[in-house]
Parts: sequence; structure tokens; C-alpha cells
Amino acid sequence: MTNLSTGISNITYLKNEVIRLAEKNGFNESCYKIMLDYTINNLQSSGLGEKYYGYHNIDHLLEIPLGTLLVGDSKQIPNLSDEDLKYLFVSAIFHDFEPDKIIDKPSEDNVLKNLTSDHKIKNLIAESETDFEIIKAMILRTAYPWSGEVKENGEKSIQKCFENSKLTKNNPEKQEHYIWLGWLLSVIDRMTSYALGDFSKAMHVAKMNSH
Repeated sequence: MTNLSTGISNITYLKNEVIRLAEKNGFNESCYKIMLDYTINNLQSSGLGEKYYGYHNIDHLLEIPLGTLLVGDSKQIPNLSDEDLKYLFVSAIFHDFEPDKIIDKPSEDNVLKNLTSDHKIKNLIAESETDFEIIKAMILRTAYPWSGEVKENGEKSIQKCFENSKLTKNNPEKQEHYIWLGWLLSVIDRMTSYALGDFSKAMHVAKMNSH
């Protein structure tokens, strides 16, 4: 998906597309727009806006929520409920919330530290009626590569989140379901920035990622 509009920044274009699809999928509450504005403003004020030459910039932050909404809108994934899509959407908005990043590669632990210490974000997540511990677990599942020590440490942290959530404590079936949702978010995270555009856009993203 390429911005063909004139006189409008790519960030504004992507944000408008996210809001349009969010409303189409029934996410009309004001908390979602506030989430988007809050993350955009935090990253821009930290130098991670349009001039930041790195893969994990604001464009990527907006493309992943857009990707989750496109997946939900397609109705092609069996057993993906409206509630599941909401968890995917909220997790996607915050999955790379790292305005204090030192290197471009995201640190899921640092993302969770930022989310946990930010009372405004926690209140917004509560307003969306999603469970903060499950949001954390899904973000942890986006760690890459999901193997070796990264996977081992990630699974331990995810299990702690599940134990702290009333929805998943002592409920292996629910835990397995949210791990699956986290895996789906990880797939969307890996692919969407490359898929939303033509080949030249994908090549540009690949160069940014290698940088």
C-alpha cells in the first residue's frame, strides 16, 4: 500500500488507514485513536520519525496494526474472533514501543518495561477491555528468532504473564490460544512492512532492515 496522496505525510496517511479499518472492524472507541497518537508523538519526540533511517520507525509501528486489521478484515483465518482481533490490534500498536531505544533491533524486555512504567498506556489498555498481562505475553512472542535462548527466556516470561492473568491462570487451553495469537502477531510483524507496497518498496524496507 503506497501513499499516492499529495500534501500528506506517510505517517498521517498510515494513521488514517489504520483508523478507517479499525472503525470498519468495530473499534470505534476513542482509546484506539489516543493509543496511536500517543505512540506516534512519543517516537517522534525521540527522533524516530520520518527522518529516522531504520526499519523500526513510526511507519513500521503503524503498518503492523494495519496488517492485523487487514488480516481480520479478510475473514480468512478460522477461529479468529472479534475479541482475538482486538488483542492483535492493541498488541500491534505497542509491540515496538521503545522511544528510548539504543539500537534499531527491538528489545521486547525494554518494550515491556516502558509499557509497565507508563500509566497512561496501562489505562488506555484497560479502556480497550483487554488484559495487560496477555498483551505483554503476545508482544514477548514476537521476539526473533524464536529459538534457543531467546525462545527459552521468552517462554518463561510468557508463563509469568499467564500466571498473573485471571483469564489464563490454570487454563492451559486459553494459554495455548494466546500463544497462537502471539505467533500470528509475529508473522504479521515479519511480513507486513514488505507486503504493503510494490517490489521497490519491499527493497527499500529490506535495505532499512539490513542497516
